[in-house]
Amino acid sequence: MLSLREQRVVELVREYQKGDVQAFDGIYSLCYQPIYYLIYKMVRDKHEAEDLTQEVFLQIFHRIEDLTDPKSFKCWSNRIAYHSTLDYITSVRFTSTKGVPLEEILESELRADAMSAGGMSIEQLEQRHTIMTAADQLSWPLRATLLLKFFSELRERDIAEIMDVPVGTVKSRLAEAKKKMKKLLGNKLFCFSPFSFYTFFLHLEYLQTGGRAALASSAVVGKAAAAVLLSTGLIGSVALRGIRISAVQYRDPSRYVNEQLLRFQVTSGAPIKKISLFGEEEIPLLRNGKAYEAIVVKNGVYTIEAIDIANHRVKKRIRISNIDSEAPVYLGYQEREAWMHLRFSDEGAQIDWDTLCCEHEEQKVEGVSIDRENGVLRIPQELLPLRVKIQDRAGNQAVYLFRQGEAAVLESEVTEPEEIAGETY
Repeated sequence: MLSLREQRVVELVREYQKGDVQAFDGIYSLCYQPIYYLIYKMVRDKHEAEDLTQEVFLQIFHRIEDLTDPKSFKCWSNRIAYHSTLDYITSVRFTSTKGVPLEEILESELRADAMSAGGMSIEQLEQRHTIMTAADQLSWPLRATLLLKFFSELRERDIAEIMDVPVGTVKSRLAEAKKKMKKLLGNKLFCFSPFSFYTFFLHLEYLQTGGRAALASSAVVGKAAAAVLLSTGLIGSVALRGIRISAVQYRDPSRYVNEQLLRFQVTSGAPIKKISLFGEEEIPLLRNGKAYEAIVVKNGVYTIEAIDIANHRVKKRIRISNIDSEAPVYLGYQEREAWMHLRFSDEGAQIDWDTLCCEHEEQKVEGVSIDRENGVLRIPQELLPLRVKIQDRAGNQAVYLFRQGEAAVLESEVTEPEEIAGETY
């Protein structure tokens, strides 16, 4: 029989599938904390659990319209959570507890318990620590089975479907878990009924993390009280932090670059549906950890837009004006007596005259006269043919070959962009 909270979730799923997009807010609010806690207990890392929960809800958002029976939402969503966590456990991402003794993890959890126990006695804290320690020492398949059975309160055949194993395997895992927990508990009182104590402390810990929705059933708070809570929207409410674009960085705006590496982060209380960057056209984004990156090659006004699955959106506009991807340009020459006056220009970063290199017959020419203000290079005609390497302050370089009466561009190149040095605003 479904609890009142689960019945409400089923109603919201139906409403969403009929076209009420706002109903997903309610689904997310009621289901976030139970799924987060389930994942957290499997991975034992709060930050990774948060990221995994966001990934799970993003999958739910994209696939919920294909769910044929809204009453199966609980089993279906737990299946997504379980397999996402399993993929994480078997991937290179799972490093949070690698090399850290289990005793150290459990000891830190016990200290956290002592700070947030809300009036629990020392004896109760010790009981809780003993039971949770025994459960956490089980293998991952056994621990996951216990969580689906005693926290998510799923039937054995549902657990078998979630874990892609026969029902007999689920039953044997439960029996093995009970046997091992009894052995770990020794002659303590808990060994006679370890799952009863485990279930109690599991739900108690869940409540202390803010997940009051799990116990909002008639068996715990009574039908009347649960109905009041549901009607006032207090059960399972997750404070949506909103969506925010932050930590926007780009290369030092006080100097010119030949392309910009734009970097930013997006945080949201709900999973993010789409992030885009566009100016005259949309620019591809790359994910680098928690940051998004894009290469911008033109000056202009750019807009970052982020939308979460609840259709909350935010925009941030950025003006970029320090890109120069063009090498210095040769404008022409004048002959004055025995001298050649070669004129160059660079409208963006300006010419870096200190890097100028002139060569005659493969020999570097020293002491060339430069009029920096007017962009004029003054050389004796006797130095022709002359090879001139000239670049601007953004690193764009061109090579010109001057012969009597003619000039040719031999090559031009752009230096490799530097790693972001960044300014945050």
